[in-house]
Amino acid sequence: RLAAVGMERGHPVVLALENNYAAMLHRTGELTECVQIFESLFDTRRRILGRAHPDTLSTVSNLAVVVAATGDYHRAHQLGGELIAEYECQGRSESRGSFDALENLAFVTGELGRFKDAVGMAERLLVGRERTLGSYHPDTIRALDKAAFANLLQGNFDRSLELYRKAVFSSVDHDPANLLTYKLHTTFALARSGCAKQAATEAAEILLEMEERLGACHPQMTAGRDSLGVILGLDERHDEAIPILEQVLQERLALLPQAHVNVLRAKVHLAQSLYKSAAGGVFLESRMLRAVQLLEEAVAGREAALGDDHPDTWTARFVLACARDCQGDVVDSVWDEVLAARLRLLGRDHPDSREASARVEANVRRASQ
Repeated sequence: RLAAVGMERGHPVVLALENNYAAMLHRTGELTECVQIFESLFDTRRRILGRAHPDTLSTVSNLAVVVAATGDYHRAHQLGGELIAEYECQGRSESRGSFDALENLAFVTGELGRFKDAVGMAERLLVGRERTLGSYHPDTIRALDKAAFANLLQGNFDRSLELYRKAVFSSVDHDPANLLTYKLHTTFALARSGCAKQAATEAAEILLEMEERLGACHPQMTAGRDSLGVILGLDERHDEAIPILEQVLQERLALLPQAHVNVLRAKVHLAQSLYKSAAGGVFLESRMLRAVQLLEEAVAGREAALGDDHPDTWTARFVLACARDCQGDVVDSVWDEVLAARLRLLGRDHPDSREASARVEANVRRASQ
């Protein structure tokens, strides 16, 4: 129809329509076609407008976000780094486009397992947006959420909780759906800070309100259920967590490929509650076998998707070793390997490193008895 009225492929109206269509595909989760359109749009705008044109840079930013959503974090990181370098070259390091690119880059860097670098980027983003936009701008509030998440990954639970609570306070007069999301994120940091029982109660109430507002099938509900399931697991309420985490895994599998990082994460979360519930009371062989199967799939998937030196790969290996240890089927050298990897990747003070160290010490005491 556009061609019939003389609008060619490179016409600005056509390109704008393609951009809007790709954005719609992103919202509906049709990521493969979305990436293809943004790739084509980027090539066209770069050829017609030049690489440094604002519309071209905007397209790269959108492409990086969607590529990250597919789980291709290495490519997303490359795109984000090149984009920020271009903004800096133009003297626009504090432009909205540059900050948007930094926001996505901080997220991707965290997903690549470089938690300390992600914290630095996210904190820099927060300072920049507070300075240029003020404390109550939606972009600043989102930066609070991103900085809180980065600190959570790094094990800085007190700082994470502080930032999440600030995001909740700052967003009271904004979108109610976002406010509920920030409240739910706060409960996760609260649970990781050692208050799992309180966090589970609050998370369940927030999730009910989210369901009333968004509907049971909204994509945010899957992430919300995942958070609640993990929090219940942290509170040792595994029989309650398991059906929730089973639902999360099935919802992930319905939308994402088997190898996607969110599917692998769902498998690890479910497996943790399965093996702990099986080992915590009457031995439930079927749960233990299912846990080991899920963890073996998660280890293989994370090795392929994230690499051998990613912290999440070692988390899956650690949980698998814990499950096999309950079966009496693990050698002590596994714990030493996990500890060495976590010390190298995360540092001695990270909670995951302390967890692995405690396991090694417990095995030494057990062997000496």
